[in-house]
Amino acid sequence: MLDIFRQFIDAEFRSDWAKAKLDHGDKTSVTHLQRTAGQRRFDALFAIFQRAASTEPGGTTPQVITNVVMDWDTYQRELARLAGVDPGAADPMDEAYRCSSFDGAPLEPTEAVVSGLSGHVRRAVIGADGVVINLGRKQRLFSGSAELAVRLSGTDCYWFGCDMAASQCQIDHLIPWADHGGGERGETRPDNGGLGCPKHNRIKEQGFSVWRDQLGEWHIVRPDGTEID
Repeated sequence: MLDIFRQFIDAEFRSDWAKAKLDHGDKTSVTHLQRTAGQRRFDALFAIFQRAASTEPGGTTPQVITNVVMDWDTYQRELARLAGVDPGAADPMDEAYRCSSFDGAPLEPTEAVVSGLSGHVRRAVIGADGVVINLGRKQRLFSGSAELAVRLSGTDCYWFGCDMAASQCQIDHLIPWADHGGGERGETRPDNGGLGCPKHNRIKEQGFSVWRDQLGEWHIVRPDGTEID
């Protein structure tokens, strides 16, 4: 239910953003949006009820896509269990274990696999630094598989102390796509993407820089060159 609600909220946000961008272009920020976050949440809830009211009883309901993230070993183990084979006990210290929503909310693995059997299973190979695919500079915005790859790399905003959920974050170019005078232009690919909430995404444009090391740890550097611990 929360995942569906968030998708409707995101649709309201994208609607506001598109309208603001017509007036402010590339300088658009959340301060230019017509509605507050609370107003968009209310309108999203209203839209859900409108959609439900427009569907005839017994008719076709609108498709809403939800995503479950699970590591490969857990998926195989639960498949074996469903087939009547004892897969053995899972390693409680396995750091690769994950069975959750995009935002890290834990899910019961057996139910998740059963849902997958009646849905679509997408395989994503993720390296230690979160890289899944490389799209180069053919497009500026993260979308499709590129967006999915970045959202798979974390559960919340990359800024220390910020817990805004991944589904509500923007996909940010760590090395800016546009040349701001430094001569380096970033590519639209997962290893150059991070999950930044609107607030910290804007702050990063004020001289801060964010980068991720080979182990996937985040580093935030102030305009004066010192790192935030």
